[in-house]
Amino acid sequence: MKKRLPVVLFAITAVTLSTMVSFNILDTFVFTHEAGQLSGPDNFDFDDSGASFGGLSSSAQSTKTKSTKTSKSSDGQASTATAPVFSSSEADPNHTTVEYIASTYTIKNKPVNYHLARIRLKRLSDLRTMIATNSAGYYGSNITQPFGTLINKAESDGAPHVLCAISGEYPFWQGKRGYVVRNGTTYRESVRTNEGEDLAIFKSGQTLSYLESEHTLSELKSTYGDIYQNFSFGPTLVLNGQIQVTENQEIDGQTMSQNERTAIGFGNGGVLYFVATEVNGNRNSSNAASFSLHTLATFMQNLGCFCAYNLDGGASSAFYCGDQIRTSAERNLGDIIYVVDA
Repeated sequence: MKKRLPVVLFAITAVTLSTMVSFNILDTFVFTHEAGQLSGPDNFDFDDSGASFGGLSSSAQSTKTKSTKTSKSSDGQASTATAPVFSSSEADPNHTTVEYIASTYTIKNKPVNYHLARIRLKRLSDLRTMIATNSAGYYGSNITQPFGTLINKAESDGAPHVLCAISGEYPFWQGKRGYVVRNGTTYRESVRTNEGEDLAIFKSGQTLSYLESEHTLSELKSTYGDIYQNFSFGPTLVLNGQIQVTENQEIDGQTMSQNERTAIGFGNGGVLYFVATEVNGNRNSSNAASFSLHTLATFMQNLGCFCAYNLDGGASSAFYCGDQIRTSAERNLGDIIYVVDA
């Protein structure tokens, strides 16, 4: 059972934190209430120039170094950060830039591959999402598309080039409930049936980890303003710079299962992290080595994330950067999260 987590609000223009305590597919024609068409162009009609996430002081090390830095996590694994494999450009305050690293993390004395993008957002609206649709243009329960197809859709109709993308959260899987807000548009606001933390990103640049059972979308909007993105997979890995999962915590009651992982993290100064991890060996074997949720949380904390959130992993985990699919999902996806330089 998940422990109850504090709800923390991070202001985009402030370094200090405001906190409050919270106690913590079937076919479309079957779930007709889930089906719909994406509403026109993406909703990027807000002034978000110069995105900057607030939070605790970051301890993240620059990836623009030729030296190698090894650190120990609380789990005792060593991570090795090397020079970036790909960089969209040198640090440029006028553009959103991406640095990509492929390296390993030692777990059970085995090297486990991970893929890391360190993103400096110029504009919050450069962080975008794309929902899968069928041939008629409808989204809904169990409508999925290949990872590459979703990336191509994100670049269609003269849209900016996709710098980096990861698998999302499969928002309409089997008609499950849960808030879905993407690029400023609300697609679903029924409360999720399985209790867990959501992650909301507001148009103001604030981020919030919260429980749907305690906050309606209307309440959130009236308190913090319009929501830009909302994810309801989870759990929250890091909050206020502190790890929020136990060493044995897993999704759906599984214990230390061997799975690929996908996560998003937020650091100071408009720094965003995309992470995807692999499995060393057969994920169904007890001899396989992989990131647990706690190991992933420790990894994100060591990057300097004041907030980090777990996304859909396993066979859905996928990572794209530098015009290449670095690790491909084994199944079609319900959505992706990506960044551009608009």
